[in-house]
Amino acid sequence: MSRVVDYYAGHPRSVLQCFRDDHGVQGIARYLVNDPGTDPRAARPYEIADAHALGLAVHFWFEMDPTTSAYFTHARGLADCQAAIAHLDLIGAPAGTVVYFAIDAPASVIPPPAIVPYFNAVEQVAAQSGGRIIPGLYGFEDHVEFARTNFPNIGRHLAQTYGTPRGPLDLWQHEQDTFCGVQVDIDECTAPGWRGEGGADMAISTAQYMEKDAVSGNSLEDLVKGTIRVIYANEIAPALEAEITQRIAAGERNAIAKAVKAVGDRLVAP
Repeated sequence: MSRVVDYYAGHPRSVLQCFRDDHGVQGIARYLVNDPGTDPRAARPYEIADAHALGLAVHFWFEMDPTTSAYFTHARGLADCQAAIAHLDLIGAPAGTVVYFAIDAPASVIPPPAIVPYFNAVEQVAAQSGGRIIPGLYGFEDHVEFARTNFPNIGRHLAQTYGTPRGPLDLWQHEQDTFCGVQVDIDECTAPGWRGEGGADMAISTAQYMEKDAVSGNSLEDLVKGTIRVIYANEIAPALEAEITQRIAAGERNAIAKAVKAVGDRLVAP
């Protein structure tokens, strides 16, 4: 079980780091939308990169205005799933990313049977995508249980807001709070989400490399330079001094250049 937070609009890396370090957050849930260029809620590539650099998983809702039964038409389901795929492509999400399509009103306003045409269309587009997107559902308890019973594919990935869990859930959103100056919903999460590759292949921007940590006051650049200084003082400098002294004592020509090359060769040797 991990702690995930979701919130309205994107925030800089310092806020995501505060979520992680001060509140034990292990992932974020962000919005996919019809128009990522203008919608302030839209997940953006830099935010995803920052989350991954901090070791946070990323989960996705798709939500426009799903607050009445009239929204949940077959045509709207087709369009929304196509828009979700386009947004996933924009941010470089991997194939098989799970997206939870939202129902943002209780069953007293949107009776569960009313969502059938919409989610049939979502499932249709997802099937045609060849695994590009894995659709799920975000909604209230009655919608979640209806999906669990009536949608064998979508019902495998369920996110519930409040209510009482009556079966397995990927996410259960059941608390609100303010973290790091941001109003957030808090989710208990059992799904892995999208995690960064990590390791040597993980790209970061120049700004991220130079950004100072709010607590330590150091940037990644500072840490790298400090590491280099320690290695030079404890390993490279003594080895270089010994090599130069030995070659000069032996009367070699170009002793210093040869010593530098010899030490360099040892450093890069497997």
